[in-house]
Amino acid sequence: MVDDKSNLIDKIKYYVENPEEESTLKCIFSQEERDILDAARELEQLKMTAPEEKPQNESEEVEIFLAGVDREKEANLRLKQRFMRQMDILLGRGEPTAWLEIMTWYQVMKKKGLMVNVYWEFPILKNMIKIFKEEMQNVSNKEIYVLAIHNMKELTEIYFRMVFMVRRMAYGLNVTDEILDYLTGRQLFPVFLRVLGEDNHIEIPDKENLLKGLSG
Repeated sequence: MVDDKSNLIDKIKYYVENPEEESTLKCIFSQEERDILDAARELEQLKMTAPEEKPQNESEEVEIFLAGVDREKEANLRLKQRFMRQMDILLGRGEPTAWLEIMTWYQVMKKKGLMVNVYWEFPILKNMIKIFKEEMQNVSNKEIYVLAIHNMKELTEIYFRMVFMVRRMAYGLNVTDEILDYLTGRQLFPVFLRVLGEDNHIEIPDKENLLKGLSG
């Protein structure tokens, strides 16, 4: 039996299996969570449903195709907006449990093949989730620095600034102190570097030697 104390994965599974159970769903989900799931369902249905219109000629076929592209684009944007709103709510809580929910929502979207390969915010969110997991591994008597991030705007700004400063370091500019001061703590910096080192999509000159020197 699913209830409001069940974990998020179980609740989402219940939604998938019982989308018409309005009374139960209202009890176990916030409105923002329902909005995400409803938008995800809408987008999935658009992807699976063939156009009902039968084109009479090539020109009409193109029009039907473009209309379908527009509907999918709008549904993608609607889902992204609702997802980001929920990320802001969770980040605003500043709790490890909130980050666990962020991880769950990200994995749900990834498994469904929705958004994560479409919008630039998602690779950043993926790496910040990795940073959170690394910080949680040795949490005793240590602050978890990602909990100080309050919304997606702040998260992406921190991320881009960090990547920019690490790239400057790769060119021999000494900005280590600036990075550490910016993060207001020395624990996150090496974790961030490890995550950057694992991401092949981030171009940093001579990255291996840079990371090796900073880890010493």
